[in-house]
Amino acid sequence: MLGRVKVGLYGNSSAKDTVSMFKKLVESGAYNRTVFHDVRKGEFVAFGLNGSKRLGQVSIPDGTFAVGERNADFTKASAFSGKHLKPGVVSLALSYDGSRTASPFDGNVYTEVLITTGPAPVPSLDGKNIIFGQVDRESLDVIAKIANTPVFSPSSQVKAWNFIANRVGDERAAKSKLIWTKPTKAVAIFDSGILEV
Repeated sequence: MLGRVKVGLYGNSSAKDTVSMFKKLVESGAYNRTVFHDVRKGEFVAFGLNGSKRLGQVSIPDGTFAVGERNADFTKASAFSGKHLKPGVVSLALSYDGSRTASPFDGNVYTEVLITTGPAPVPSLDGKNIIFGQVDRESLDVIAKIANTPVFSPSSQVKAWNFIANRVGDERAAKSKLIWTKPTKAVAIFDSGILEV
């Protein structure tokens, strides 16, 4: 067990709907028994990919959200103005590295969350994701442990072929590169909940 991660949510910010959505997901147990699926040391760790609960992904329980309920933050420029300047910044992942791009108007609920690992800022995330919280100081050690989890490492030949595929515009190159940041062992969230202050 690596430890407990506490996230302070920005309730009075321009990301009110994102905070509300995240709280609903936590209260419903959507993140329980899910895994960190993307580990980029020096940048961020990610959890909450939509998909099959059996694979450690988020499956939203029926009735969690009303039909047509949307995150209005998607339509506000101010919601995208936050900067990923320090370790522990928590944001709703809509796009990063060009590998994931959400379409906020398709009615889906986006559940993927990034937590920056530091020590340096991650400007490549700025303007693409909605910052809605900060990990508390004590939890940064746990995030550092997650960030140090070994990931799959392709051979130099595989990297070379991927580079060529990317150069000729093969869309599969970006998708196959996502495997390079998958942890080699499962790092799971066993339980989640709301702590009232």
